[in-house]
Parts: sequence; C-alpha cells; structure tokens
Amino acid sequence: MNDKETYKLFFERNEKALKLVDKEYGRYARFIASNILPSPEDSEEAVNDAYNALWNSIPPNKPDSLKAYLAKTVKNISLDKLRKQTAAKRGEGQADAALDELAEVLRDSSTPETELDKRILTETVWQFVGALEPKSRKLFLQRYWYLCSIAQIAKENKMSEGAVKTALYRLRLRLKEQLEREGLL
Repeated sequence: MNDKETYKLFFERNEKALKLVDKEYGRYARFIASNILPSPEDSEEAVNDAYNALWNSIPPNKPDSLKAYLAKTVKNISLDKLRKQTAAKRGEGQADAALDELAEVLRDSSTPETELDKRILTETVWQFVGALEPKSRKLFLQRYWYLCSIAQIAKENKMSEGAVKTALYRLRLRLKEQLEREGLL
C-alpha cells in the first residue's frame, strides 16, 4: 500500500492507517528512537507516541513524505523524552554526544530573531549536506540526523572508529567554514 492510500485511511479516521504505517515504517522508526533513547522500552514508547501524534495531526496535515514526517516526529519525541530523562542525570544514548559535537559549530540562537535565524541556518546546513559527496553525506546524516554511535557508523561503513571520528571532525570544520562565509557564525 502506498502513502496516498494510507492518507486516505487517516482522513477516514480508520485505525488501519496506523497498522499500515507500523508495517511499512515501524522498523525505521524504532531504529531512530533506539539511537536516541537508552532503553528498548523507551524507544517503543516514543514510537507509539509518534503514531499517536500522526493520528492527531493527519488530518489536517498531509505531508509530502509520510516516512520523513514519521522520522521527524519520532526523532523529536525521542529527544524530548531524553531531555526529560537527563534533567537529573546524563543518559547513555548517543544524542548528547552528537549534539555536543555540533554545538561546537552552531551558535546558541536564543535571541529575539531566532525564527528567521533558525530557518536560514537550517537551509544553509541542508545545502551543505546536499553538496557533500555521498560517503560524507552518509556519515554526517548517520551521526547528526540518526544519532548513530561512532561504533555503529564504523561497523556499517567498514571503517575504523578513528577514521569515522576524523571524517566527522573534518565535516564539522567544513560546516563551520561555510557558516562563517555565510555570516551565520
């Protein structure tokens, strides 16, 4: 079944839509959540919360890509859950480490013009990612979008952990240079 048919079920408020989403994208959603949250139970809860969010937002929303919309929803819910869990103590997930690495490059945007700054910054980062050669793009997205551990990235890409760390460091430097050229740092 394709996304168009799934949307039709959502708009009819047919619960079969959620079963189809789980069948088609559930493994993908669980992968994202498990890279952020330390326990399988928390990951499963985040995925279920994401399905609930889909149910509540479709309709009226009809995103271009159901998979991308679910991924963003799972990621945001998982990060919120991690923030709550780590308010008192640091978690064991990869999110903190990956986000700390990027924080070295990206400035804190807690000023009144944040919305415009965020949009410009987001657009610039996505342009940067889009211009990367495929292998570098894959490494960047695995670490900073999917929040995979260095060990996972190394294993999947048949690289040493040191090589992955070096490649990511160089990518962060290139991103920083581009942001400086654009006047965003």
